[in-house]
Amino acid sequence: SFSQLHVMAAREGAEARPLALGYESKNAAAWMADSRRIVYVAPRDPTLNPDRVVGSLALHIVDSETGEKRVFLARDHESYGNPTPSPDGQWVAFTLQAGGPF
Repeated sequence: SFSQLHVMAAREGAEARPLALGYESKNAAAWMADSRRIVYVAPRDPTLNPDRVVGSLALHIVDSETGEKRVFLARDHESYGNPTPSPDGQWVAFTLQAGGPF
């Protein structure tokens, strides 16, 4: 099973709305300072089934209003995690694990 990204208004009776679905898990989601975009961790190419391809983890951004997704940071042989945007939205701190396949 995969962890999928959803959003929901912080009020009783609100319903969750899916933002990022696919064959891979999305993790470590964090709101950007604009309260519109969300940064999260997922495989670099979200169109490929992770059971069939070995890839690095990348940082992605999704617009919570439009659902538009894009890869924010991805490089060969590097995996990123734990994105934490700065309060002013000018920076994103993250962890980096460098190295190729073992």
